[in-house]
Amino acid sequence: MSDFSNLPIIVQTVSSSSSSASSSNYMDTSESVVNEISSEEFLTRINKLKKILVEGFDIDLILNFLFKQSRFDVTVLNTIKQSIEGRSNVLHNACVVAHSYMNAGTTRDSFLRDNLDWLGKASNWAKFTAVGSIGVVHKGHVHESMNLLQPYLPQIGSTNSSPYSESGALYALGLIHANKGGSGDSTTISYLTDALRNSGNNEVVQHGACLGIGLAGLATANEALFEIVNQVLFTDSAIASEGAAYGLGLLMVGQSDSILAQTNIPSLLNYAHNTSHEKINRALSLAIAMMVYGKEESGDVIIEQLTRDRDPIIRYGGMFAIALAYVGTSDNNAIKKLLHIAVSDVNDDVRRSAVIAIGLVSFQNYENVPKLVALLAESFNPHVRYGACLAVGIACAGTALKDAIDLVYPMLSDSVDYVRSGALLSMAFILQQVSEARSPSVKKFHELLLSTINDKHQSAVTKSGAILAYGILYAGGKNVNLNLSSRMGFLKMSNIIGLVMFLQYWYWYPLQLFLCLSFTPTMLIGLNKDFQLPNNFEVTCHAPLSMFDYNKLEEK
Repeated sequence: MSDFSNLPIIVQTVSSSSSSASSSNYMDTSESVVNEISSEEFLTRINKLKKILVEGFDIDLILNFLFKQSRFDVTVLNTIKQSIEGRSNVLHNACVVAHSYMNAGTTRDSFLRDNLDWLGKASNWAKFTAVGSIGVVHKGHVHESMNLLQPYLPQIGSTNSSPYSESGALYALGLIHANKGGSGDSTTISYLTDALRNSGNNEVVQHGACLGIGLAGLATANEALFEIVNQVLFTDSAIASEGAAYGLGLLMVGQSDSILAQTNIPSLLNYAHNTSHEKINRALSLAIAMMVYGKEESGDVIIEQLTRDRDPIIRYGGMFAIALAYVGTSDNNAIKKLLHIAVSDVNDDVRRSAVIAIGLVSFQNYENVPKLVALLAESFNPHVRYGACLAVGIACAGTALKDAIDLVYPMLSDSVDYVRSGALLSMAFILQQVSEARSPSVKKFHELLLSTINDKHQSAVTKSGAILAYGILYAGGKNVNLNLSSRMGFLKMSNIIGLVMFLQYWYWYPLQLFLCLSFTPTMLIGLNKDFQLPNNFEVTCHAPLSMFDYNKLEEK
């Protein structure tokens, strides 16, 4: 065991698996191992693994890389801003979100600071999203999060601040600290729980605080946090309880076997049936779905309960329960069930979510997804066509797969605006970080985005899809892509949950910001056995630079 020769391989494997579970799980495991074995050399090695798994060793490396290598071009965003000036609040919101995608994790927020008057046009929930987007730009910037958000965070005794900006700041705090460090970063969680307690009956602030707690305590199954958020849930306030339901789901990701989940799932399901608010019903259905993440067959009892329910909103949650329980497994029975529901259910929302779920279940075998949904993409039902677009986009993200492009391309000119919007998002996923040398579709798609944004005859829904597609295409300064598993095949839990929450933007636009959790930096970091950057580090690459060079289409 004293030989260090295998350490680089061990470190690489550990780092690949580090995003597949909550950091608190690793903390519990490492503490028990340390208690059993006390050899000094062994403890040194355990501490190195702990650095990666628990302490977020790579956070600063990623921030440094994304900041220095950012290829964000402000002229693109200025062009979009000018073309939508004064048109629609929906487009203004889309532009703010697209900016956050383009700068996700780079900490570069100069565009926002230079356009404060323009940003100030956002009101109510648009203001909530605008402040929340700061969390996307500074994602992972855990050491400075409180200082960055200080002007917006709730101040004791203050009466001038907007509850929407305060709530957005709490949401942003959660996005920055999502699944980062220790058992969810206790200082941040304490701050968020205090903010929730001090919010009184302000349902707007409660909404943001609950989302923030869920993000910062992702998959920790912390009983004290569960109880605090659960109290807000049962106030039966459409806004606060919706945030609380999502918060509970985030806290309990993959915990359906735990005593806490088994004790509470029946009461949550009962509440979902009895509440008069669709928003709460839908959020609770999704929360229960998140609890069966990665459970496969052991989640079937809950899945059956959800998918056979008479309420279509709960069946909608059942589709995501199948998606999350069997994510990345390409399980035949799960796919058969989803295909059956996609063509037979009487509710459009359920059918749409069933088709999207096929993409999540099958993303590890992405080449098969276009064939699986080919007939559904020709459906007379626009909801099914939209689902087929996103299923292919999710599964084939960053691959430039010809079958995927050929399937989505006709839907870019679909007769229904939200199908066109879905097709634009899907194509952006497929062509993320793809150079012109790899696919000629990149240039054509870029031109289509520009013409769609400038076309006066396009609806706001299609235009907002085009703006968001721009943000996705150039996410993280063109240095990240949508990635649900590591190269070694480990599922990335926070990435998958972030994507599923993003998909709920159909009902609630602020959830678009969750997509940043699904972004993975495309970088290669060379370290020696002491985790230091070597002075002379070179990589031999036999592929031509044009295959992975940054596109310079914006300059044209």
